[in-house]
Amino acid sequence: MRVQDAIYHRKWDRSHYNRHLQIYNIEYCLGLLLYDCKRLAVNYSLALEFITAFPSPSSEQYTVSRQFELYYAFDSAVTAAMRTLDSYRPLLWHGFNEPGQVPNSFKRTVTAATRLPEDVRNFIAEMRDIVHAAKEHRDCIQHYFSPGVHTDFVDIQKLGIGVWALTAWLPDNVETRSALKFTYDNKTDALSITWELVNSIVRLFEMLAGHIAEADPPKHTA
Repeated sequence: MRVQDAIYHRKWDRSHYNRHLQIYNIEYCLGLLLYDCKRLAVNYSLALEFITAFPSPSSEQYTVSRQFELYYAFDSAVTAAMRTLDSYRPLLWHGFNEPGQVPNSFKRTVTAATRLPEDVRNFIAEMRDIVHAAKEHRDCIQHYFSPGVHTDFVDIQKLGIGVWALTAWLPDNVETRSALKFTYDNKTDALSITWELVNSIVRLFEMLAGHIAEADPPKHTA
């Protein structure tokens, strides 16, 4: 579903220019997010193909360091994810006729909004844990350092004849902002959490666009 097709017709209390800019910004952010997610998946595939071309002869599971490309792609994807959620603020606010100025963060917008449909609010509540984890990683990347500076290793595991799996670990406690305190007990994989996050963000857009279009269907003229 194209963003323009879903919400272009909405008559928000905005200037013509700003309304277009907000719509294009959402479309751009969604496109960037999907691009970064695909890039991460491709990097996994390339790393796995390269590493398993020369597998360890003595083990069916081993660790390989200096896999920075995977963490470069994760950093980009998680940053794009938070940027995309932020771009949804006009939809959450003007899309449901909330009065006044749009709050300056996704969390503040959701908290202040009084007219969100119940299923949208419930879905955002379900997203809370993964969005919080994404925000903690983004904040560490942007304000301190990328966890990939310290966590540049991957685990390779043989699943069967000619079948291998790759896992790029993320720290459990990135909020400590200390690489020396990072733990990996939860075995969180970068691609798995990114995939779940992206699916949730895309699903949220579909729900918002659907409600807005249903409330004010486009007028077709001959």
